[in-house]
Amino acid sequence: MPASQNLFDNVPAMMHSIDTTGAIVAVSQKWLDTLGYTRAEVIGRKSSDFLTEDSRRYAIETVLPAFFASGVCTDIPYRLVAKDGRLLDVLLSANCQRDAQGEITGSIAVMQDVTTQQLAERRLKLSEAALKEAQSVAHIGSWILDRQNNELIWSDELFRILEIDPEIGASKDAFLARLHPDDRDEVKRAYRSSLTYRHAYEIRHRLLFPDGRIKYIHQRSEFPAEGTELPARSLGTLQDVTPAVLQEMAYQESEERFRTIADHTYNWEYWEGPSREILYVSPSCLRVTGYSQAEFIADPSLIQRIVFAEDQAGFAQHIEDADSQIECEVNFRIVRKDGEIRWIAHGCRAVTTSDGRSRGRRVSNRDISDLKNAEELASKLAHFDTLTGLPNRRMLQDRLWRGIAQAKRTQRPLAVMFLDLDRFKQINDTLGHDVGDQLLIEVGKRLSASVRECDMVARAGGDEFIIILPEITAPGDAAVVAGKFIAAIQRPMQIGQHSFAATASIGIAVRAGSDTDDAAEMMKKADIAMYQAKRAGRNAFRLFDEALA
Repeated sequence: MPASQNLFDNVPAMMHSIDTTGAIVAVSQKWLDTLGYTRAEVIGRKSSDFLTEDSRRYAIETVLPAFFASGVCTDIPYRLVAKDGRLLDVLLSANCQRDAQGEITGSIAVMQDVTTQQLAERRLKLSEAALKEAQSVAHIGSWILDRQNNELIWSDELFRILEIDPEIGASKDAFLARLHPDDRDEVKRAYRSSLTYRHAYEIRHRLLFPDGRIKYIHQRSEFPAEGTELPARSLGTLQDVTPAVLQEMAYQESEERFRTIADHTYNWEYWEGPSREILYVSPSCLRVTGYSQAEFIADPSLIQRIVFAEDQAGFAQHIEDADSQIECEVNFRIVRKDGEIRWIAHGCRAVTTSDGRSRGRRVSNRDISDLKNAEELASKLAHFDTLTGLPNRRMLQDRLWRGIAQAKRTQRPLAVMFLDLDRFKQINDTLGHDVGDQLLIEVGKRLSASVRECDMVARAGGDEFIIILPEITAPGDAAVVAGKFIAAIQRPMQIGQHSFAATASIGIAVRAGSDTDDAAEMMKKADIAMYQAKRAGRNAFRLFDEALA
């Protein structure tokens, strides 16, 4: 397994990376475990191969055009097909990866398995449809009281509404225990009046649960016509109308509804007034920021002060823009109370009264640090060598291209060096690849310590390193640096129980300010010069000589 895949697997989420053809180039172990595939069955295949036909069509016709236009997509619902034929519902979020010229090089996606939630939602819809057909009077729960036998019967749905275990059984006392104390007398009066005058009644009241939650109930009751005697039976329905009541309250008491919902949300929510005073902040602020509700309410400026220093200007611009927009979004970093830096997806919307007066803004902040970390990991895998941490060949090519452009502008020489360790295969064969890897790491450190900040040391692969020296004064400067490299590598090094000195052969190609050599030609000349150094006996450097090529 390549080292880059090992790094990819460190992310504990369903994640894959694709190239510009749509082929999967890396996949997390969590992805494989969830769908039941092996890595060999996945790498190189199109990511769309694992979608259902409907999801594949949706991706091609709707999602991908918008994704490549914006470079990002969030919480896209797809259905995946597992190896054993299972269908899994996921929410996919992805970001395009681009090179220095802005060209798309691939993308990385993170998926959240929501199969259980989706299954529950589908079952709930089927249950609701069956309930409408089976019960014309009781929309959700029903009860029957047989007075002759003193028997009370509740439907399964009524037990659910009251949150009472059916094993306990139905009882008048259990129902009264759930009634909100402030509504108990009114419900009793309505029931007694209907019993005395034998008329149906409807009443809305509240249920109060031990944990403090409240449900709003619409109750209906009636008595079947059975002569003039006291009715032998009474029956009724209880409907949970909490969502409808909350919607009514939203128009009448918007602030209270916001608190009720936001108190239980996973995101950090807050409501700021017209003067940017904090009217409300959700308990999740503590989880996201490390600061309590009381701290935010006491100090409204705390929200802006915890924004990461480099993002302060962007956040200030967002606040200015928000004054003239109904809703807007921005991503930025915050510094938690414990010093940890987290990424936040921030969205806000203006709140106005029915007559157009401003009531401030409601804000939702979502922690997207995991997604940002995945993006950073993907970028690192694309541009840095996983063993030494040095720039890889891809990043080197970009730096060399820019270095040549700079050399043309400044008319100053540019040098490219190829450095190859002498007899490295022998070290691997006799001492083992672990020692060889540690040697490469140590050589990378010594080379990096021997160059200027503007220079670049990259690992091209194997035991080969490439060095770019921009804006040198003369070709001799490159020779001086090559001498430093040889001396640095020759210094004894201790790797585990082994102590030895290594040597290297170095080839140098110098491009004068007026030359026309491109990047490929420079690399070719440095490679030829390196083999000239090898032929000269190793542990040496050579400047490219056209006559010897």
